[in-house]
Amino acid sequence: MPIPVVIGTVGLRLYKNGGWIDGNDIYDPTGDVFGLLRIGRDGLYVNTEVGKTAVSNQAVSELQPEPCNHHIVSSKQCLDVDLWHRRLGHVNIYQVSQTAKITRGMFCDSHHNHEPFNYCLACDIAKALRWTPRNKRKRALRAGFIHVDTFKVNPPGIGGERWGMIATDDRHRMRWAYTFTRKGMASELLGQLISKIQTQYGIRVYAIQMDGGSELYGASLKNLEYTHGVKIIKTTPYTPEFNGVAERSNRIIFDKVRATMESERIPIELWPLVLEDMVRKTNVTATRAIDGLTPMESFLNEALPGQDNKPDLSGERICGSQVTIHIPQERRLRSHKFGPRGEAGIYLCMEGSQIYTCWVPSRRKGHQIVR
Repeated sequence: MPIPVVIGTVGLRLYKNGGWIDGNDIYDPTGDVFGLLRIGRDGLYVNTEVGKTAVSNQAVSELQPEPCNHHIVSSKQCLDVDLWHRRLGHVNIYQVSQTAKITRGMFCDSHHNHEPFNYCLACDIAKALRWTPRNKRKRALRAGFIHVDTFKVNPPGIGGERWGMIATDDRHRMRWAYTFTRKGMASELLGQLISKIQTQYGIRVYAIQMDGGSELYGASLKNLEYTHGVKIIKTTPYTPEFNGVAERSNRIIFDKVRATMESERIPIELWPLVLEDMVRKTNVTATRAIDGLTPMESFLNEALPGQDNKPDLSGERICGSQVTIHIPQERRLRSHKFGPRGEAGIYLCMEGSQIYTCWVPSRRKGHQIVR
């Protein structure tokens, strides 16, 4: 088959590297004959702006004298980058460019910068990722901004507890923990915490931030806003990073609970009491989050300024350690002169500075927790 040629006065414009090359830049010294297949071998688009021109296969025909635009594409096409982006399975533009350099048959300009390729709707939908903010958040300037998170635990605790809640003060990292049997009790306990902080420390809770779960929703939560004037902030669902202070508190406490129960072989149903003790110990442990102070001291320095608020750890014991519990005379039979005056138990948590809560496995259920 004869090679198609262009004979006569022809203005050629070639598309390469994202721009057009004028005919003057590609002048053929052999005359007015320019082989289209030779252009195709270079992988170029061809645009002919024809005036008086004759195009021949086996015959020559004279065209109209009026100028016209005619697009001719050679047998080897320079294909668009977005087409190869889709042909190769929606890969990125670097992979398209690099593959074109090291393979044959793509005929794709590796330097092509096609603007619409910057956005592919299919890729945007299929490869969507969660956006996580990396900027450092500002801490509250005073106490009263509380982060709250609830969680469910299986198996239930020794008292039937299935749910727990940890509240953390944003400014001082002071923590409070509650365990309860029904998730509907969360809002009620949160109201008790607000009243407790105000009564015992004179600090008004002005904002509470919680995740997008449903444990704290309902009419009782609305009452907190009306009766206490508290601003309720709810993060979007499935974005725990937006409630990072509460999530970090959970991890700190849960790690301590797991490690202690594993180390001391504490039965799993005692987790509510171990949780309470780990929260208390975390409040009296120094942390870098507040420049090396303990959360308890930092919180009390704002609530009770001018006093010595350093925690006293002289009565601290290992959670899960063996203890002997004295049986008071009122609970002993006078006739049992040679009966035991104590019973073995396990220390679990402490109230105040001198009251210990222990577990006595030898007692019947419902009476095993003693103080």
